[in-house]
Amino acid sequence: MTIRPVSMTPDYKRVNSKEAPTRVKIASAIGAAAGASLAVAALARKQNKGFLTMDYGLKEMLTVGLSAISGGVLGGVLTSNPKKHERKLDEGIFQYSMVALPGVAVSGAMLACEKIKPLNNAPSKIAATALALAGGMEIAVDVANFVSDIDNNEPDRKLKFKDAIASVDDLIGILLLAKVKFVKKMKLDKLLPLVYSFCGYKAGTTN
Repeated sequence: MTIRPVSMTPDYKRVNSKEAPTRVKIASAIGAAAGASLAVAALARKQNKGFLTMDYGLKEMLTVGLSAISGGVLGGVLTSNPKKHERKLDEGIFQYSMVALPGVAVSGAMLACEKIKPLNNAPSKIAATALALAGGMEIAVDVANFVSDIDNNEPDRKLKFKDAIASVDDLIGILLLAKVKFVKKMKLDKLLPLVYSFCGYKAGTTN
C-alpha cells in the first residue's frame, strides 16, 4: 500500500472557485456602471432634465435596471471562461426579474388602491404593497426559472430567505412606486442607478 504525503498547502483553486477573478469584478463593475449611466443620460435628455434631477417612474426603473444588469453581465462574459457564461446570463435574468416583476406588482397594487375608494388609505396601501411585493418576488423566480431553462432540464431555483434579503437593494424603488413621501423628500430615488449597478455587478461576477 502506497502512503501519499499529505499536503498542508491550501487548494486555492478550489477554495476560491466561487469567487470571480479580479479582472471579472472590474469589468462587471465598469459594465454595470456604464449601462446605468447611459440609460440615465438618455432618459434625462428625454425628460429635458439633468442627470441627477430626472424623475423615476416604473418605466425609468425598468430601463435603467435592464441597462445596468445587461452591462454587468456583458462585462463578466467578456472577461471570463465560456463555461461561466450561462450562469452569468441566468443570474442576470434572475436579477432583472427581481427588479421588474415586484416593481410591476407594487405599481399595479398602488394604482388599484387609488382607483378603489375604500382602499385609498395608508393601511390598505401598506398591506397591498406587502402582498404585491411577496407575490411579485415569487412570480419573478418562476419566470426566471422558465426563461433560463425552457426545456426544464435543471432543478428550479427556489425563492429562499437570502434571496428576499438580497432584494432589499431594490427597496428604494419599491418604496418609490408605493409613493412613500420620504423617498422623494430625501431624494433617495437618485440612488437607483447605484442599486441597479450593484445588481448588474452581482450577475456579472456570478460563477
